[in-house]
Amino acid sequence: MEIKIKHCVILLLLLFSNTLVFAQELYPVEQDSLWGYINNKGKIEIPLMYNQAFYFSEGLAIVKKDGKVGVIDAKNNPVIPLTEKYTEIYDIRKGMVLTLNRDSSSTVFSLNREIILEIDHYDVSISRNGLIEVFEKDSIFLYNKYGKLIHINPSYPNQSAIDFSEGLVNVEKGDKYGFINEDGKVIIDFNYDYAGSFSQGLAPVKKSGKMGYIDKNGELIIPYQFVLASEFQNEMALVKIAVQNDSLYGVIDKKGKYILQPTFISVRHFDFDLGVIIGKKINNYFKNVGMYDLKANPLVDIDEKYDYFIVVNKINKGLILAMSEERKERHLFNNKGKRIADISEYDSIGDLKNNEETFLIPVLQGGNIFGFYYTSRDIKLGYINIKGKTVWQPTD
Repeated sequence: MEIKIKHCVILLLLLFSNTLVFAQELYPVEQDSLWGYINNKGKIEIPLMYNQAFYFSEGLAIVKKDGKVGVIDAKNNPVIPLTEKYTEIYDIRKGMVLTLNRDSSSTVFSLNREIILEIDHYDVSISRNGLIEVFEKDSIFLYNKYGKLIHINPSYPNQSAIDFSEGLVNVEKGDKYGFINEDGKVIIDFNYDYAGSFSQGLAPVKKSGKMGYIDKNGELIIPYQFVLASEFQNEMALVKIAVQNDSLYGVIDKKGKYILQPTFISVRHFDFDLGVIIGKKINNYFKNVGMYDLKANPLVDIDEKYDYFIVVNKINKGLILAMSEERKERHLFNNKGKRIADISEYDSIGDLKNNEETFLIPVLQGGNIFGFYYTSRDIKLGYINIKGKTVWQPTD
């Protein structure tokens, strides 16, 4: 079995994949090959004493020192003392710890060290909402937080999509999709060609090539009519419809009525909490991607020719990173299109896909944009605040 990328010892994947949930907002920093933690003002709170330190998740952080790995709390107290027992501690999530053992087996245990599940190989993960996923023989074995096997999913087109949402998880049986609860009981039968996750009481499902939305009783609420349909966010969903020989994206409410008529020929990203859509409108096919509000008004002039817009922070009015590779420029905008800062001095910015509520944003020097294939020797890591001011200069 080949080692999956998500389980390689890759610094940034571990640094930026966990949710930042801790009261003091501590951030790992490196100086002279030693790691510690700063607060959101740049003050060192945990001394530079570790060989490696990772972001906090649920109030705990994984650290390494002298070939040993352990877990600390925000006061630097050992929760799992440094030990050589594990090759890696991969994750801390929903009160569970996932370890890779010296014999390449994996163990999932609770924070009070009670074993939940033992697996004889390393291809294991804990999902965002507490499912234990074991990848084996082209299938995904799903266990709940008590170690009970609740479902065996066949080869899945998007493995990261398996997760509990609003008490249900979308799973596959044969070539059909349905929903089960945490005990593995089928709540909505396997009637669909595809099923997304529940969000705000509705889930997108597909039948006969068209997508619509069902409620938790399996009742069809919004009829099958879309080519693609997203989960709901802030009472809105992005949908795609076929128009003659093309297709267009629009935005609907929970009754299926259009808030924004199909206007975009492509959408790279959307965030309805911030009220932004990043994509190309039908009349701008040969122009660069733009950032628009929910009335399709441009927030940033497309003639500025940015190649990418990426939401990197959702505090206050949010921060959206705009990049021009031709001009080697990187600018931060808020969700009203106001430029907040020029951060072109940095090579790239850390991936905050799951960390959007943090106060500090990691900036990198010495690597490709949003790349995961780094080690601590490849990059220098620093931080800026939500106003774009440097709080910790990139160091290695």
